[in-house]
Amino acid sequence: MPLIYLHFHHKRVVLITKHKESFKDIDLIGVSLISPFDSKGNEYNVVFVDDKDMTSNEKYISLTRALRKLYVIKR
Repeated sequence: MPLIYLHFHHKRVVLITKHKESFKDIDLIGVSLISPFDSKGNEYNVVFVDDKDMTSNEKYISLTRALRKLYVIKR
């Protein structure tokens, strides 16, 4: 997997995933890597969601966290 560089000036940018190990080769500057459970009850300006292997409840929680931008990673 090639190295991917993500840099955001927005505050509160997260990538929500159940597979943190899948993103070990990505340089996430300014992006927090959290689980669906950890995101519950919080809102973020920009949200990336890797919905692989998420239950419908985890997807709902993850997909409703974005205030400004929501990106869904399909793989």
